[in-house]
Amino acid sequence: MLTPAQIAHFTTFGFVILRRVFSAAEMTEITREANQIWQEDRESQPQERPYQILFPFVERRPRLAELADDDRIYLPIEDLLGTDFVWGGSEGHKGSFTEHGLLQWHSDRPDDEGVEYVRVKVMIYLEPLQKDTGALRVIPGSQHEPLSGDLRALHEGQDGLAQTDISQVAFSVAGPDLPCHALEVEPGDVVLFDDRLYHAIYGKREGRSFITTKYVKFASEPSSQEHFEILKANDSGFGMLSEAFRNSRRPRIEGMVKKLRGWEERLQG
Repeated sequence: MLTPAQIAHFTTFGFVILRRVFSAAEMTEITREANQIWQEDRESQPQERPYQILFPFVERRPRLAELADDDRIYLPIEDLLGTDFVWGGSEGHKGSFTEHGLLQWHSDRPDDEGVEYVRVKVMIYLEPLQKDTGALRVIPGSQHEPLSGDLRALHEGQDGLAQTDISQVAFSVAGPDLPCHALEVEPGDVVLFDDRLYHAIYGKREGRSFITTKYVKFASEPSSQEHFEILKANDSGFGMLSEAFRNSRRPRIEGMVKKLRGWEERLQG
């Protein structure tokens, strides 16, 4: 469980790091299972890709699926979101989007667009990461106005190939030099962050890999098809229930997917 100071840190700055959550033995097991999934994906593709992002991810292996409702993750999420949150899905990332080894400054949700909710991403990194070797960099407090509004210029002219340094254009500062905090981690550490937080990655090492589980708490539940379209646009994996989770008898999983089961038709429509 989180301390009041850790909750205040997340609420104010948009993230919190939990150190040494998983043991070395557990990380060896988690890494082995994750690498098997990525290897199976590579073997099923006609050509090798520099970046793999797979979702759903943890649902593919019983051992990894245990992460979703493990006390060490679930209880901190409960501290941050209260009760009645829903499963936001999972992802497995390996490699780099571009040959430049970077991901430019952005927010996953620069605008709420009519659906108000908090989505917490839980990041489990499978190797040590420092500021210049691919650690996640964040701009503390940028999940809230007025700072989030000031940073929206970083979304103008975004270039998936990273050929234009948007930070240089917006603020006359190169992306790696934009004032920020680097979330340096060791295997076994867990990062929780609000997906509205502005973040970036520079100096990605080849093979950089991590697992993400996501949890969503709505201020008011989506009620119109427009709301569901917005949710899908913000996260294409939202509401994609695996059979393992749809039919789970684990109480926490059942609780997190109950509403999703009722929304499936509208999310897939």
